Amino acid sequence: MKYMFFPGKKADKGAILMLAIIVMSILSLTLAWFLSAQKDLGKLGNRRREQMRAFYVADIGIQRVIHWFNYPEEYTPDTALFTRFDETGSYFDGTGQSRFTVLVTIPDYLLPVVYDARNSYFGKLTNLTLLPPDPVADPIPCIVKVQSIGQTLNGPPKTIMVYLNNIEGFDMGSGAAIISEAAGTWGGQFNTHWGEVWIKDNLNLPDLAHVTKAFEDDQWLKLMTEAHVKMNNGNYADGSKNGSKNPLPPSAPNYWQPWLMDMDLDQIYQHTDIDFPQYDYYLYKEFAILKGRYYGTDSSGDVYREGIIDAAHKVADIDAELKVADPDNGAYEYIFIDTVDQQPPAADGSNMCTVRLCGNASHTKGVLYIANNVYLGGSGDPPDVHNAVDPDGNIHTLVKVRHQGLFYSSGQMSQQGQNLLYGSCVAKRGFGAGGCPNVYYDYRLRNGSLFPFSSNVRTVLWKTY
Repeated sequence: MKYMFFPGKKADKGAILMLAIIVMSILSLTLAWFLSAQKDLGKLGNRRREQMRAFYVADIGIQRVIHWFNYPEEYTPDTALFTRFDETGSYFDGTGQSRFTVLVTIPDYLLPVVYDARNSYFGKLTNLTLLPPDPVADPIPCIVKVQSIGQTLNGPPKTIMVYLNNIEGFDMGSGAAIISEAAGTWGGQFNTHWGEVWIKDNLNLPDLAHVTKAFEDDQWLKLMTEAHVKMNNGNYADGSKNGSKNPLPPSAPNYWQPWLMDMDLDQIYQHTDIDFPQYDYYLYKEFAILKGRYYGTDSSGDVYREGIIDAAHKVADIDAELKVADPDNGAYEYIFIDTVDQQPPAADGSNMCTVRLCGNASHTKGVLYIANNVYLGGSGDPPDVHNAVDPDGNIHTLVKVRHQGLFYSSGQMSQQGQNLLYGSCVAKRGFGAGGCPNVYYDYRLRNGSLFPFSSNVRTVLWKTY
């Protein structure tokens, strides 16, 4: 038997083995590198996550400072620190110097420790400092700089520096219980309390018995009009007996109407020019979009969230949408319901609809700005307000209150049924009431200080470290 010898076969087998070893080595090294890289990426991800957590914690410090600007009485170390100067209405005094002239370190007991939804430790504020502005070195003018440092359990600290400046305020006040820049008409009972009634055109009152009782029961109730007070029987109250600037209509029958019996007419009625408050459409709308709730409407009076007129944003029940469950402790809100074309109300009312509020248990609280006509009907069973304050500071409970705060309509306001409102009703183009609606004036609306829900400062520059 002959044996054939092939000298290359063993060499080939050795080469293949060596190649396999090299490939396996490369794969092993690649796997080791991959695992190491994944570990490093995991560490980097954890670090970034902890940095993000620290950022959120630091942001809590910024928001806490802004909260103190809104509620300065809650900053217990110095209740005056976050208030404006009385003489300027600003955080700058008459010489232009900021309220914040020295560095202020917020005490440790006011710095929160943060926990997550599972009640596990999330992080804490380690430092919160207010720094005075430096007109030379600061990149932008401000009233104060806020430095906030957040720290988590396993990550590095994160520092946020925010430059804050004044927000130019605008009037949210009202000087009377009911205001109309057109006529005012009561077809039912004249239930107005704790304040004045301002009407530009004729002030049309209901039955004599209702009016007399209203004034007998309320020392703060007064009437002001630029036209005339008229009874539902066609008789006018005599403007000439209290310094009327205009004569009564020649056709006015029985112009001296002793409808207040032994009460002096000039004590409760003024025929005079009235300084009506103005509520700027653009300012209120912008503020609602930024800080409150904004709605659009269509020609049928349907309401849409965020002003987006489509089926997905349509509000099925506007009363339920706006309802506040706890009128005594709930926050004041800011609600703006826009015109049909989301432009200022037209002089002829062509872009205005009628928004109907008829919920059985609805209660709203804050500023309800309706840039349309509004109908308020029904009575239902809204909650009581237990902390209503009369002008003498006495506390009362008002039963079944539909709205608490400023209730404004750019068009005509019509109230029916037995609604009760605590605050002020302002109707740009006419006020009408049938049935037995009640309006109790909140005297805190005189200077617009009732609504502390808006920030008194704004961020003008933001830095992180």
